[in-house]
Amino acid sequence: MKCPFEKCNQLVDESKMKDLIPNDLFEKYTKFKRNALVDRDPNLKWCPAVGCEEALSGSKQNPKLVCNCGQIVCFLCGNPWHENQTCEEVSKFFNRKTYFL
Repeated sequence: MKCPFEKCNQLVDESKMKDLIPNDLFEKYTKFKRNALVDRDPNLKWCPAVGCEEALSGSKQNPKLVCNCGQIVCFLCGNPWHENQTCEEVSKFFNRKTYFL
């Protein structure tokens, strides 16, 4: 991160930043940074379970996502995992297109 002082072009690494700002502010920064990383990466999806903040890694070749919270979801459509059913069939059952937008 760039130094916030005017005319300063120094980069401040995270360990220095942690020493310079209050802990709660640093935690907000790291959470915001993580959220941005997950939202930009097409191979990462947020677990849809209420209260869970885990990011899950998947792909078209590996669509079954198992979260540490116990939730099992489909990477392709975001619905609960549906062995032997297409995403379209399951989406009709749940009467919606996807969990993931």
